[in-house]
Amino acid sequence: MKTLSKDLIELAALFAAVAVADVFAGALGHGQHGSLILVGLAVALVACSAAHRWWAHRHVRAPRTPAGTGDTLWRIRTTVADSPGRLAALCTGLAELDVNILTIQVHPLGDKVIDEFLVVAPVGVTGPVLIGAITARGGLGTHVELALAGLFEAPAGVVPADRP
Repeated sequence: MKTLSKDLIELAALFAAVAVADVFAGALGHGQHGSLILVGLAVALVACSAAHRWWAHRHVRAPRTPAGTGDTLWRIRTTVADSPGRLAALCTGLAELDVNILTIQVHPLGDKVIDEFLVVAPVGVTGPVLIGAITARGGLGTHVELALAGLFEAPAGVVPADRP
């Protein structure tokens, strides 16, 4: 998933490439073989761009894990009816998978609510498994994605014993 900062970096790189291309066009375009060199550079740029795109999509990053535990950090968003017991049912479904809920945010939408969870799931629990557990407990339009490990902060009660 692209972020705004990645988009801005790509845009800045594009402007830099256009500036360099303008310098080459001015310097080489009027020379004896300038047009041929510019066409060659354009083909090389397209080939490098295609290779980069292929490489980036072929090599998927491994799931992020909090504190080297082997568990996976997930962000879950689902919509449920705004009625008593719905949140408890979702939490029970996650607890049955031995999923640790770190945070919950509830956003009311009239007769429905959007529930957002940040959870740590054991190694065998994948995104489709989480979606199945949430859907079985009444979740609609469930979206599950890997969360950034940099957002993980262990609760104060989980500080290792060797630390004061």
